[in-house]
Amino acid sequence: MNIRTRRAEVNDMERLMDIFSIARNFMKSTGNANQWIDGYPQKELILQEINQGHCYVCLDSSDKIVATFCLIKGPDFTYSHIEDGEWPSNSPYYVIHRLASDGSVKGIASYCIDWCTKISPCLRADTHADNKVMQHLLEKNGFKRCGIIFVANGTPRIAYQREKHLKNKKNGKFTIDVPGGVDKVLLHTCCAPCSSAIIECLLNNGIRPTVYYCNPNIYPLEEYNIRKTECTRYAQSLGLDIIDADYNHEDWLGYIKGLESEPERGGRCLRCFKMRLRETARYASENGFGVITTTLASSRWKSLDQINDAGHYAVEPYDNVVWWEQNWRKGGLSERRIAIIKEYSFYNQQYCGCEFSMHKKD
Repeated sequence: MNIRTRRAEVNDMERLMDIFSIARNFMKSTGNANQWIDGYPQKELILQEINQGHCYVCLDSSDKIVATFCLIKGPDFTYSHIEDGEWPSNSPYYVIHRLASDGSVKGIASYCIDWCTKISPCLRADTHADNKVMQHLLEKNGFKRCGIIFVANGTPRIAYQREKHLKNKKNGKFTIDVPGGVDKVLLHTCCAPCSSAIIECLLNNGIRPTVYYCNPNIYPLEEYNIRKTECTRYAQSLGLDIIDADYNHEDWLGYIKGLESEPERGGRCLRCFKMRLRETARYASENGFGVITTTLASSRWKSLDQINDAGHYAVEPYDNVVWWEQNWRKGGLSERRIAIIKEYSFYNQQYCGCEFSMHKKD
């Protein structure tokens, strides 16, 4: 399915209202005339969702918006009380609201649900008792009926939950332990291929990364921009924020001066890691991120010892930032990386980044 997903923008409002009108008419034609009434969802609500970053749109190959949904991080107050059943787990979750399409793309609703699973392995949703179409859709996509909840106006809704479990060698589930149990990290990112499976893994474990693209080592500027564009494309496809640090290759050259002839995994690489991760730690400290980690640790061409040495060095001046040591080469992530590269047709660079690694390749 050739569909692209991004956060909704204010300029999308007219098209979103058209889609909601189509959805209301479809509901009435399928026996559900009592759910979206009185022009629900109103423009004011959707504008609020857009401004809060909760509303998403799906675009076809011609960039026409064909579907929309809201994805909101829990806990949701209306889910705190459930009758005639119970939630199967207390896992952190996101809630899917206001899923609607124009009917032009078959399977688009299932696509939206699968996309949301990339953001969180645990999803909740609710729907009206008359909405048989949505009930079927949710159950077809692995949601379990859990009980009855009551929305803000006091009317009942059927509550659903779906939880996707990941595998590892120890207990059948692949899990990661982020320091302090936080659910957001600042992820220093070197390129889209190295980031791909790591970001997916973080999201599947309920951890939302903000991508920090800090790579003044990359040469030439055209190469830097290509890699940045690919990182941005991947982050935006998942609704993630990406921060572009300043590109100052001259400063980087001054920082590694005297180490130009060092081999890969030598002193130049260690100093390069220290510079980039120290900058990552600074940004984290100033912007409320308590944990940093890096996609550099996914590459078999890099020394994990050097990366962790640089990471611990990076956070030394900042009492409010912790370095997260994580071997991102395990748990099937290397294999998953290959699959995502193929899925997204990522540009796959042929050298590490700096002119000296380029020379080694030559």
